[in-house]
Amino acid sequence: MYVALSFLLERPLGEQWTLALAQRQNGAMRPRGSRPDALQSVTVLEALESLAGQHGAASVPFKDLEAATRSRLNYRALTDALNALVSDGAVRRVTEKPARLAITDAGCKRLNEYRS
Repeated sequence: MYVALSFLLERPLGEQWTLALAQRQNGAMRPRGSRPDALQSVTVLEALESLAGQHGAASVPFKDLEAATRSRLNYRALTDALNALVSDGAVRRVTEKPARLAITDAGCKRLNEYRS
C-alpha cells in the first residue's frame, strides 16, 4: 500500500488532485448537449401559435417569442427548444435577420397530440 500511495507524498496537495482527476478522465470535457424536454417544446409551440394570430403571414419575431416565454423559460432553454424544433421540422425560420419564426403543420400536429 505504501508503494501505491508514495507518489502522493512527493507532490504538493494541488498537484495530487489534478493528477488524480486527470487520470480518471477519458478525454477533454465537452459542453453539455442541448436536450430540451417535451414541456419546453410545447411551451414554445403554444407561444408561437398564440402569437401567429397577431403577426399573420409576416410570422413571429424572435423578440416577441422571447418576451412571451420569459416567465416560463430562460434564454438558453428557449434557444435549445427552438433549435430542436427547427431540426425536427416543427418550426421553420422564415428570415434569419431579423429572426422570424413560423409553426409548421408538423408542429401543429405535435401540439394537438400533446393536448389530446
